[in-house]
Amino acid sequence: MATNWLPHNLTEVGNGILAYLENKDISIEELVKHIPAPDFPLGGRIINQNNMLSCYKTGRGRVIVQARYEIETRAGKQLLVFKELPFGVNSETLLEEIDKLYTNGEITGIQAVRDESNKNGLRIVIELAKGGDIGSIVNKLYKHTKLQSNENFNQVALVDKVPTLLNLKQVIEIYVNHQIDIIVRETQFDLAKATARLNIVEGILVALEDIDNVIALIKASNSAAAARVQLAAKYKLNEDQTKAIVDMKLGKIAGLEKIEVQDEKKHLLQTISEGEAILNKEDNQIAILRLRLRAFVDKYGDARRTEIAQIEMTKEEKAAKIVEPEDVVVILTKGGHIKRVPTKNFRIQKRNGKGSKNKDDSIL
Repeated sequence: MATNWLPHNLTEVGNGILAYLENKDISIEELVKHIPAPDFPLGGRIINQNNMLSCYKTGRGRVIVQARYEIETRAGKQLLVFKELPFGVNSETLLEEIDKLYTNGEITGIQAVRDESNKNGLRIVIELAKGGDIGSIVNKLYKHTKLQSNENFNQVALVDKVPTLLNLKQVIEIYVNHQIDIIVRETQFDLAKATARLNIVEGILVALEDIDNVIALIKASNSAAAARVQLAAKYKLNEDQTKAIVDMKLGKIAGLEKIEVQDEKKHLLQTISEGEAILNKEDNQIAILRLRLRAFVDKYGDARRTEIAQIEMTKEEKAAKIVEPEDVVVILTKGGHIKRVPTKNFRIQKRNGKGSKNKDDSIL
């Protein structure tokens, strides 16, 4: 079972979930306004923004990520400086790739490559030869190295134990349902705990109404079990109540303030009332989730690191981008043929020279 989930920005995801909570009929087109694209830890630039909607609608697709660069000058030399890398790219492997390319002559115009990364962050420096065409060098680097990489959406998850390909709205819907289930279970647990404690507190209040006789009854009993039986019979208390009273130290029973116990009862009744309101109304569950989500995003959310753009090129445009500019001579023949010859390969004919032509054609 293959699956690949890409990292996203917490603030954007939080805003998308909140938008869903406001309107469960929200479209994926509307959700993408809040969650426009993945956001990678090391930044970079996504260059196929127009594909994002399709990725989020189907749960599957491709994200093209480029490293962003700056141009610096040092000692009269131009430097290409990369402070960000595509997701999952190892800087050491990348340096080896670039070094091999310019050593083998596949990329010209590079003099040296080094890693100047330090505690302040990533810094891959490419020193350019004098007169090197920056645009062509950068585009060749994007084509031949991991400075540009493809990240695949494949949002497969186990839903009720079944592998399922999920779109953006389904992901949010499943997350929200899970969180609502958590809130319901938490509330049920707290409600059961408060109800059990209320039962004990009500038994203690009954005992406090006749505390002297309760203490005397416990002291006169042969065993804790006998004391519980007598308390249950005399004060109409249940098993949990009598056990709690008998298990308490006599000094604590005598020292209990009735007002203090009554305040606890009041607090428990409020907790139970609130818990029942949460369990009986889904809007209250959603309100709790909304508050928790906002607090979480406010505490941990940050700004987007990965730029989003639409600069994906066709094959022809990519080919043109990596051509280095050079001077050429363009030749047109009488037969209508046209060709270009690099200036460095074009020899000027000496005086009285015959030149070169084939028997059927000549230069016009």
